[in-house]
Amino acid sequence: MSRALRAARRLAAHEARSLSSIPLWLARRRAGVGPGDLAAPYSAAQAATLLGLGFVCVVETVVLALLVTSPPVHAVLLVTATAS
Repeated sequence: MSRALRAARRLAAHEARSLSSIPLWLARRRAGVGPGDLAAPYSAAQAATLLGLGFVCVVETVVLALLVTSPPVHAVLLVTATAS
């Protein structure tokens, strides 16, 4: 397996783990907290930051869609923006 393919697989796995925490955050659940464990609440402190980041990502996508008129360049920018 090539080095670039291994790196792409690791990045995809990391992204999948990151995205899997979003439903837990929305449901206000904690990953890996068993019965009797103390889960430190942090979602209230993170809410503004995550919502602000989401808003900025949507605005960036819309602005790039309006500014970039070449379909191939637009596709590359869209893929690289969602991968990072």
